[in-house]
Amino acid sequence: FITTLLFAISAWSIVIVTRGVTSEERVPAVRPTLDGTAYLKLKFPDDALGIEWLNRNVVGPATVLEAWGPSYQDFTRICMHTGLSTVLGWEYHVLQRGQSDAEIRQRQRDIATMYRSPDPIEITGLFRKYGVDYIFVGAMETHAYGTEVLEHFGAIPDLQLVFSRGATRIY
Repeated sequence: FITTLLFAISAWSIVIVTRGVTSEERVPAVRPTLDGTAYLKLKFPDDALGIEWLNRNVVGPATVLEAWGPSYQDFTRICMHTGLSTVLGWEYHVLQRGQSDAEIRQRQRDIATMYRSPDPIEITGLFRKYGVDYIFVGAMETHAYGTEVLEHFGAIPDLQLVFSRGATRIY
């Protein structure tokens, strides 16, 4: 009797959990889909187009500057959806891979400096330090550093705007 009862409870739990997982919408997305980028078109449509541009036009390894923010949120979306390197990914993952806390904090400060500093020499020096090839300015960057970042990089000599759509820019 106990074995049958435990089996029935287990089977019912599987049904309930499966229903909960498949019916809960964690992020806005076209459902059902196996496309892990589908939510971007709804949540960050201009950024999704920028990511598509990077995927079509960047050949080989490159480093992209994108906003840094807490792990397991929308930050690091460019790295995740292009496979390109970024200056700093999710903090916890970087820590797991052997970077020191001091190095992570320094990269956080340097990213903020690149997005906020009015000094083009300081910014371009940091671009060289981290080997930055592309600068992404989109929804998370304006969220983290303010809307002024939309025009911030346009004032830096020798930076070329290669993509612009709505509130998304790639230099």
